[in-house]
Amino acid sequence: MGGTFGIAGKMALQEVSKTTGTRQTAGLPTFHTASEPLPKIPKVAAGSSVLSTGGEENGSIYFLPYRYYLSSDEMVFSEQSGWDQHERYKEFIQVIRQKMLVDYPWNETAIICEIFHQDMSLMYWEKAVQEISSPEKRFSLRDKAYSETLYHTCSKKLHQAKQNFYLRKTQMPPADFSSKALWFGSFSNLDLNNNFTPKEHVGSIYFDGGRIRLIHQHGSTVEHIQMERTLLAERGQKILHKEDNVFNLAQRVAAARKKARRGETLYEYDYGYGLRHTSRGYPKKIILNNYEIAQLYYTIERMDEVQYSGKYNKNLVISASNHLLEQFLHINSRLRRELGY
Repeated sequence: MGGTFGIAGKMALQEVSKTTGTRQTAGLPTFHTASEPLPKIPKVAAGSSVLSTGGEENGSIYFLPYRYYLSSDEMVFSEQSGWDQHERYKEFIQVIRQKMLVDYPWNETAIICEIFHQDMSLMYWEKAVQEISSPEKRFSLRDKAYSETLYHTCSKKLHQAKQNFYLRKTQMPPADFSSKALWFGSFSNLDLNNNFTPKEHVGSIYFDGGRIRLIHQHGSTVEHIQMERTLLAERGQKILHKEDNVFNLAQRVAAARKKARRGETLYEYDYGYGLRHTSRGYPKKIILNNYEIAQLYYTIERMDEVQYSGKYNKNLVISASNHLLEQFLHINSRLRRELGY
């Protein structure tokens, strides 16, 4: 994710600023307050599909963590006479990571939990409320007054986590990375190992404000660099514009690819900083809405932040991020078709 969050414009999947009111979107996984009955959530077995809560949400990147959410009839926390929230959270994450082994190597599961850390927190508080309040699972807390206080504390934390979730879920991308600012996708038929594949797919998506790089050998990232764009074979002659007619752009792409050397067709130049970028991809019009862009933008920003935190090996973060995007595109059929995956 290449930059900072919050006021600087990169809110990602972290804490969001307070706004008046929250919106709840139909089809979302429902997180119940303490006063509501708690649902039975099916267990996720190896090779199973995501939990069925509606087509839109099943194709959302915000839904991915809930594939591994623990069923309400399964005990997570070890029964004890006290409650150390830090230790209980570690215990919860360890169990979640075990379930993630369906899709990720063990050393990548911690990175996925870090990318979705707010969702992990939301699920933790709901699980805590369930297990503290359920008669079948009630902890042997010696002090009944403390038990009630703990219950209300966890319920309050859960309510705030739910509000933050819906704010993240419904936020728009920055204006210069919105659907109106979208230029094109850069298509190529190279995979992560620089091998040619029979299917062309988008490597990067270009906007007024820069580009979002997707699955890549050097990792996904958001680059906030405004650059002049042209086709390499037409350098200094015809500059690309996001308003270019689709038919004309297709013709120019075809001509440029015939002339291209080393397979590179897309060229960018930033006169302000002297930065250059050439790509073996070629530009092609794609259609994305703000909700789809926001999912990619904020999650990849979060991937960047995790990578640059220094907490994990860089190559592990790259691998985990690529696997996460592959999983996301696998469940989102419309994006998969639009981006060529």
